[in-house]
Amino acid sequence: VSPDETLVIDYSMLRKVIDALGGVRVNVDRQLDYDDNWGNLHIHLKPGWQNLNGTQAMGFVRFRHSNDGRADSDFVRIERQQALLQALKAKLQDPTVWLRIPRVLETVRRDFISNISHELRTPLASLKALVETLRDGALDDPPAAERFLDLVETEVDTLAQMVQELLELSRIESGQVPLQLAAA
Repeated sequence: VSPDETLVIDYSMLRKVIDALGGVRVNVDRQLDYDDNWGNLHIHLKPGWQNLNGTQAMGFVRFRHSNDGRADSDFVRIERQQALLQALKAKLQDPTVWLRIPRVLETVRRDFISNISHELRTPLASLKALVETLRDGALDDPPAAERFLDLVETEVDTLAQMVQELLELSRIESGQVPLQLAAA
């Protein structure tokens, strides 16, 4: 079964959005304890309803297994992720939160600019390296030159797709294209 739509959420940005909103209220289904010093991930949540800050909310949705070895299935993890998104939706529908929306949008804008800058630099750096390799002699080896040109074409396609998505976002933001949200 293919989904109609997918939603990719950057954990770092979502953490900042939740913090800007003053946290999000969720029901933690059980004691969640996990420590990963190498990955700097520490989750310690007690069961019950509570207001989670951004870091706690990310622990809530990322939790897989506890320090005692007890593991949750991916289905349980997905249920937690859906519960967090429902709680975030409810938070955004609360009129007392609406005054925080400009701060949230500024947080999203800053993260978006930072992320898109990185996403654009990566294929550009790759293109520069490919062109330098071609200039340094790969053009004299037709099979190698063909491989490098295929890679150049892939990177150009990636950049073109990003530009297309940016243009679509710009049209949505300007009101030229209505943003249509529908329940799944």
